Amino acid sequence: MGFTETEQEILFSAWALYAKGGCVAPVPEAVADCDRLAEAGWLERRRVDATGDPAYRWTKQAETALDINGLTESVHQRRTNDQGCRAAHHANAT
Repeated sequence: MGFTETEQEILFSAWALYAKGGCVAPVPEAVADCDRLAEAGWLERRRVDATGDPAYRWTKQAETALDINGLTESVHQRRTNDQGCRAAHHANAT
């Protein structure tokens, strides 16, 4: 899933607030972006207690996706480095 710049900002804010137990309370023009992210499983819809305004919380599914992405990137980087080492070793052996 690709993200718009607004969605990236929302996700970063939700992730940062998650560690403190907080939620994102978006400006009205960002609610549709938050709804799309919630439908995709990145955010959970909530309501701000006092006002009933929409709020969105980072999900465990999103955390897992980041963990998997980080693992995938790490494995990809390691394979790229290993291939470079093998190529250098092969060049030095000939």
